Amino acid sequence: MSPGSFIQNILLALLPVLLSSGLQAADYSSPVILLPMETSLEKDGASLRISAEVSDDQGVAAVTTHYRTIGSESAYQSIELIPSRGASQFTADIPSSQIIRPGVEYYVEARDAANNITLEPDPESPRRVYFASTISNSGQAAAPAKIKWWWYAIGAVALGGLAAGLDSGGGNDGAPPANTVSVSVEAPLP
Repeated sequence: MSPGSFIQNILLALLPVLLSSGLQAADYSSPVILLPMETSLEKDGASLRISAEVSDDQGVAAVTTHYRTIGSESAYQSIELIPSRGASQFTADIPSSQIIRPGVEYYVEARDAANNITLEPDPESPRRVYFASTISNSGQAAAPAKIKWWWYAIGAVALGGLAAGLDSGGGNDGAPPANTVSVSVEAPLP
């Protein structure tokens, strides 16, 4: 028997054992997450449904959403998404008791059987869902109302005039001052 045929016979004998042992290639790919665009929270007292389509070549082990109030610096709270409508669709409801104005910011984490993890979007710039009443016509979150600088200027002038009119000049015998200042300002309210 030649050395080449000996090795070939050993490989042929071990082939069924190698194939039945369940050897698999290592899983280096992370799950893929697709999030639909949320519009807004319509009313107070309603929960927010988070939906995600998650797929992985070796199977999805867990899907979690991490959420908090928009602008909060507190730690994210977590809730497990459960499979719905097929193997790749996952949903969870953030309870209404956890939703505070102006809204909710969140991201989704998916983990596969090999413990590869995907975060969507990045936790440093989470997805934001605002209450409908805080959305401007442009679709952006409305900025809080700011008092214009000129309202402060008008107020300062009015108070200055009032103070000058009330000043009796000091040491006076109680007679009204010779020079009286009267200031009247009419301006529309913002």
